[in-house]
Amino acid sequence: MAQVTTEIDALVTQQDQSKLISKLERLVDQFLSAVEHYSDEQIATFDDVISRMAAMVDPRALEQLSRRLSTEPNAPPGMLRQLATHDRIEVAEPVLVKSECLEQEELVEFVETQPQTHLLAISRRVQIGPEVSDALIRRGDQSVVRALFRNKRARFSDRGVVMLARRIDALRQEKRRVARKIVNYPATLILPEDGERVGCTLIDISKTGAKIALNVQLRVPDIVYLKLAGNGDAMRKCSVAWRNRLEIGVRFVA
Repeated sequence: MAQVTTEIDALVTQQDQSKLISKLERLVDQFLSAVEHYSDEQIATFDDVISRMAAMVDPRALEQLSRRLSTEPNAPPGMLRQLATHDRIEVAEPVLVKSECLEQEELVEFVETQPQTHLLAISRRVQIGPEVSDALIRRGDQSVVRALFRNKRARFSDRGVVMLARRIDALRQEKRRVARKIVNYPATLILPEDGERVGCTLIDISKTGAKIALNVQLRVPDIVYLKLAGNGDAMRKCSVAWRNRLEIGVRFVA
């Protein structure tokens, strides 16, 4: 192995990337072909040399190596870790998504320290334990949380289930707000019991509902009719979803 290290130093000095990549591939082949016969010390030495070489190789050349090692059950652990935490997601993604050699504790560490692109890859793994999913929910952005929610194989702690439900609900609320159109348009509420008409202002509206500001403080029933000013006799039947002192949220009833 000392001779290999000397050869690596020579290749780096020459800045001969093609030869360095070729040497790396041969070492990986050698390691994988006989790993079951190596002692722990030999595995550690191989891993150290391979990882050292990989750090000197053009990242684009590592993408193919990452795809290969992502499905190897005996992949060198230090090399896998180096690939999984690589700055280029194209290098890190295959290992983060597929490698079964990564321990749950390692994945939690990656979730806590790596960028969102890496968290998204982890959220797509087939095997995700409760510790990892909890960490993803805590630190992940919208795309990570949605991917985790869609991952039917992910497992969650009791606390994680609650956290995920809250994050998904918040995302849905945010999506609803974005979809609504701000209008500030004069309107009228018609109360079905006695036909009383109450002036109001339509604050925002979507295909499914609206937010309405009342001109006077009023106890609004669960079902009302909404009539827009200047819209003839057209009315929308509404169910009241929420209410406070001078505002209500309604859902349109078909």
